Amino acid sequence: SEQQISRAKSKKWRRAHAKKTFKEENYLIQSPLLLPPTKSEINLLLRKYKGGKNKVLMARRNYNAFGRTWDEVEVLNALTMVFPSLASFFIYKAARKHLSGYCMFAVVHIMVHFPSAFTFHLYQSLNFPQGRYSLTLRRLDNSFIHISSILISFATSQCLWYPLLLLAMNAVLITRIWKDGAKPCLVGLSLNLAGFLAPLLISGRYAACLSMFTATVLPASVYLLRRFIGEHSHPLFHLLTVLPQYILLCVVRSDQPLKFCA
Repeated sequence: SEQQISRAKSKKWRRAHAKKTFKEENYLIQSPLLLPPTKSEINLLLRKYKGGKNKVLMARRNYNAFGRTWDEVEVLNALTMVFPSLASFFIYKAARKHLSGYCMFAVVHIMVHFPSAFTFHLYQSLNFPQGRYSLTLRRLDNSFIHISSILISFATSQCLWYPLLLLAMNAVLITRIWKDGAKPCLVGLSLNLAGFLAPLLISGRYAACLSMFTATVLPASVYLLRRFIGEHSHPLFHLLTVLPQYILLCVVRSDQPLKFCA
């Protein structure tokens, strides 16, 4: 009958509408391109998905001073960013007479990247809604990775013109980061790795080049295999970056000048 057809249509419409509403609300919380949801919207989602379906806001039940849940893995991510900078500082303090001129870029590059990375992970640890602030901090973090690579190239090439070439390439990559919908560019990071290793290879420092390559790929592999290692792969990746930092400072000592720009 027409009444049964209308009821069936009504059920079908309600089911489709509920599915669409769930998708829209999920997108509202998870999308980094939208403004943070209001307090009433968050409360609505917490009531609807109280059973743990909302992984963004209900994953962990620890509360911080702001009355929000906090993510202990992101806290670890922020804290472990301190160690490479501290290691760089203490290595410099122990060997400062051999680290001068362009070699200083090997010391400061990781400290330049530290503030943006620490701030981003700390913000994420507070589990604020994934809005424009989170997106801006993520973009800053990714941008400073490229800036850090340029500074490393100053140390490995020990000249001015070569890093300027990498600066032009990274300007394009950084511009891409700030476009809406941009995805992480592993090709750009690989080009940067090749960029700051090339001067060592051209200078005939094959052992140093291989050591730097191995020490850089090891922590990167830990991060890329996070699906198999688990959520603690990211803080482990931060800790392992101490290794390439130590090797870099050993390679670019000013008492062992490179021949790249000679």
